[in-house]
Amino acid sequence: GEGNQLGSLGTAYSALGQVQQAIDHYQQALIISREIGDRRGEGNRLGSLGTAYSALGQVQQAIDHYQQTLIISREIGDRRGEGSDLGNLGNAYSDLGQVQQAIDHYQQARAIFNAIGAQHLVAQIDENIATAQAKLAGGDSST
Repeated sequence: GEGNQLGSLGTAYSALGQVQQAIDHYQQALIISREIGDRRGEGNRLGSLGTAYSALGQVQQAIDHYQQTLIISREIGDRRGEGSDLGNLGNAYSDLGQVQQAIDHYQQARAIFNAIGAQHLVAQIDENIATAQAKLAGGDSST
């Protein structure tokens, strides 16, 4: 439908580095998802908005969207989505220098990915945890 087309256009604009254009399309797609009661679509659009805001350095905006996405993933029983949302939150907290918060979210994501057998995602999260732990050990919370 129209919402999916708008979401795809948003993704295309994002790939071209036109993040504000992507945000505009994701927001339009989000409105449609909400109007038709498509919770999965709503979660996808919120996650895309979070990623776009993160790319613009608007990390608190990204966190707000990732938290909304996480709620939806849990409501609809999307375990993989829940793990991804937690990983995205971990990345955002890391970007803010809130390294312990990041690690907490990564560990939750890791547990979910391990439970659903997504070993490639477990490995990816393990790298994020190692990087975050190195930041803590080195006292470097600026990156």
